Amino acid sequence: MTVLIPATGHTIKAELEASAQGILWIHELRAATGDRIVSWELLEVLKLGWRIVSTSAEERAVLDTHGFWSGRT
Repeated sequence: MTVLIPATGHTIKAELEASAQGILWIHELRAATGDRIVSWELLEVLKLGWRIVSTSAEERAVLDTHGFWSGRT
């Protein structure tokens, strides 16, 4: 997925993951290697104003299952 950080205008490529406890996490990926750099709880970064700008069909399904996806996030 791609996430916009409005405060800086930057976008990041991230991987979406649902934990066993039902918490959604996004993991920023290093462009050169695809390794995870840092992780954030999705709900918390959305509260900060971050915005999801693109997702795969699989990611949209996960978001929908967890009540996040409205097509406007």
